[in-house]
Amino acid sequence: MNLAEALDVLPELPVSHQNRRIFTMDTRYVGREHIEEGEPIVLAHIPGSAEIFRFSPQQWILVHFFDGVRTYDEIAHLMQEETGAEYDPEDLRNYAQQLEELDFWYKTPQEKNFALMQKLRDKRKKQKKARSGDLSRIVVAQWDADALVTRAHGYLTFLYTPWFTALTLVCFAFTAYVFFDRWGQIGSDTLRYYTFTEKTALDLAEFWLLFCALAFFHEAAHAVTCKHYGGGVHSTGFHLIYLTPAFFVDVTQAWVYANRFQRVVTMVAGIWTELIICSFATLLWWGTPAGTFVHEFSYKVMLITGVAVVLMNLNPLIKLDGYYILSEIVGIDEIKERSTSFVSTWVRRKIFRLPVEIDYISPRRRWFFVPYAFLSGLYSYLLLYAVARFSGNVFRNYSPTWAFVPTILVAVLIFKSRIRKLGKFMQTVYLDKRDRWRAWLKSPVALASAAVLAIFLLLPVFTDRVTGPFILEPVNRAVLRTEVPGNVIKVMAREGQSVTAGEPLLQLQDFDLESQVASSHGDLDIANARVTQAALRYKDYGPAEHDRQRLSTQYKTLDSEQQKLELRSPIIGTVVTPRPQELQGMRLNAGAEAIEIADLSHMRARIFVTESEMRDIRLGQTVKLLYPSLFHSGKGEILTISPSVSQLEPGLEPASPYKGITSPAFYMVTVSQSNPNGELKYGMTGTAKIYTVRRSLAAVGLRSLRDFIRRKLW
Repeated sequence: MNLAEALDVLPELPVSHQNRRIFTMDTRYVGREHIEEGEPIVLAHIPGSAEIFRFSPQQWILVHFFDGVRTYDEIAHLMQEETGAEYDPEDLRNYAQQLEELDFWYKTPQEKNFALMQKLRDKRKKQKKARSGDLSRIVVAQWDADALVTRAHGYLTFLYTPWFTALTLVCFAFTAYVFFDRWGQIGSDTLRYYTFTEKTALDLAEFWLLFCALAFFHEAAHAVTCKHYGGGVHSTGFHLIYLTPAFFVDVTQAWVYANRFQRVVTMVAGIWTELIICSFATLLWWGTPAGTFVHEFSYKVMLITGVAVVLMNLNPLIKLDGYYILSEIVGIDEIKERSTSFVSTWVRRKIFRLPVEIDYISPRRRWFFVPYAFLSGLYSYLLLYAVARFSGNVFRNYSPTWAFVPTILVAVLIFKSRIRKLGKFMQTVYLDKRDRWRAWLKSPVALASAAVLAIFLLLPVFTDRVTGPFILEPVNRAVLRTEVPGNVIKVMAREGQSVTAGEPLLQLQDFDLESQVASSHGDLDIANARVTQAALRYKDYGPAEHDRQRLSTQYKTLDSEQQKLELRSPIIGTVVTPRPQELQGMRLNAGAEAIEIADLSHMRARIFVTESEMRDIRLGQTVKLLYPSLFHSGKGEILTISPSVSQLEPGLEPASPYKGITSPAFYMVTVSQSNPNGELKYGMTGTAKIYTVRRSLAAVGLRSLRDFIRRKLW
């Protein structure tokens, strides 16, 4: 998979130079006529070379008149006799010079030596570019594999027979059945297999070895199919795409020797071969016992060659198999380059008012080119961003604090060519608008605009805001707990019921306590009678009175314990305990939580503010509360600020799966909220904005820069 070629749409132009000699066409050129976009074209090629040239029928006739002897006037005369069209000899000279820059004409041995020197200079430039840190493509090895592919094709011709194609389709049907039947397992495992954060070094090595091996068969299938339809394969090799190993193969000769259907087959051959491997692996996995090496290895091959590889290679937004298949189906070549060039020139002409010509695209195709250019460009940059993000995650595992430094360097290396093109474009815009901008800057309007801008940047018209999650809770609430153990015999409270202070909510029963109260009451009655008799007889009154007082105190204590068997609401509020009826018949020990009562008419928002933002928080600051479940927000003022770190309530913020992203310390800020109509609920969450101080835009920028520097340099 050549990611560099897939994402690049602006190839470097060859260096032009003047040459006044008469050129000669190489007699070895073979030309085949094709129909593209409804127009006939001729693709010319020298057997054994990798270059392919595209001509119109008239241009193909023209180049045949260049024999190294005829002058441009004679060639113009012959073209008029052949086609009936008049040509200016100077135009023919310019056209021949353009073909010379493309290395089309025949060269003598001396001229070949000069061309070889030029190629060596270009190669040194590319090597210098690679040494400067270009990671988009590093060619490790490259060779001409045409003879090897020819030999392999002799053994693999059965792959293109009808009986083998039918057998392959049967295998595909079996594979589809297994995937649909086990999709819950295979689908989740495919995502997990392509997730590198959970892989060990051994797992990564195994993945890349499998990936490279399957990529070899993928590219080999393209090469053999190209050879099957008459083309040659003279450029194959191994390269690194952003340090990712991959094979490549040049099958451009299929566009000379093959028709449209055969070219589509050549493009599909790689995916087709991987699906054949996937089918064979599926059969082995399906038929072998679990726990064996063959069973586990086959399953990994299924995951790496199944749905993921089909979706990846059939994606038409980058130059993989799907892109070339789409080009053949719609009959438009170089879709990415032409659509990008059309949108780019249109933007430069219409928006930036640059003196450029907009590429002509028929109105019927603009509806396709414009969205394709945007989607293709967005997807390409997302791929580059994914590579940079992946490298950043790797660095963050080793040094969370300083990981941003190598991450930025990798991002610069990846986006270096794009940054350079952006710089050149900005330079072009500047040079084009420079004189007008200078004239405008000297005008009174510019001075007034600069003054307005300075005032806008320096005036403290913007209020800094601190955001944080919050949770609502009532200001007044009471939790009823049992003071004595007992069995629940009656529940008078209902969830959501409004209660008054002193209203009974729960009745307990304790037979032991009731027995003790009755016994104590009887003993107290006897003691009272003894005191009365002692008073009448004027004998033993002191001991009798002492015993009566002791029993009276005991009875009052037990009676007080018995009164506690009935739980009453201490405040006016609402029962917020879920399903209190389930307490019926339960045994509650002393201190057990029974029922919670809350006054929902006055609520309190507990806002959690990060440690780094606490320096701007003050009492009395305005707070705006956003409730996700309501269509309006609430307002209030800060009442209290916690002096110590508070634990964040569970569920307010999801935990980060990355080790380099740690949760900060939080402090709690409270805000009161009235709730007369009861729309605010206990436990409701949301986001709060605390309006701190007014600052100018310049102050905000300078403060952010100062904080960034002070965090690392102190």
